Amino acid sequence: MKRQFVILILTLLIIPVVKAEYRVYQYMVSSAFPLNQDSASYVVTSSLSPMSYVAYHGGEDVIRVSLLRSWICMGNTGHSEAPCQAPLENFESSQEIGADSKVTSPTGETK
Repeated sequence: MKRQFVILILTLLIIPVVKAEYRVYQYMVSSAFPLNQDSASYVVTSSLSPMSYVAYHGGEDVIRVSLLRSWICMGNTGHSEAPCQAPLENFESSQEIGADSKVTSPTGETK
């Protein structure tokens, strides 16, 4: 009984420390029917794996999926929250902010 109590206390102490993560995939989706009028390709961002995405949306006979990139997000996919941004998008936005700033050279010239 005492051992079970100790295990319970340790479990309750560990729970707040646990962090979740999930993988986000970005796909180029197109119709599998070459003569279909709705054959325009489009980009989809999803937490479904490539095989799960194809199976959920009708199978290989209906859609074609090409994986563009994937990344890992911290947190979970509950509460219908949008997935986090790709790391490259965060990097590009920080570069755009830096482009507007002025740089002073060691000689004191502002560029």
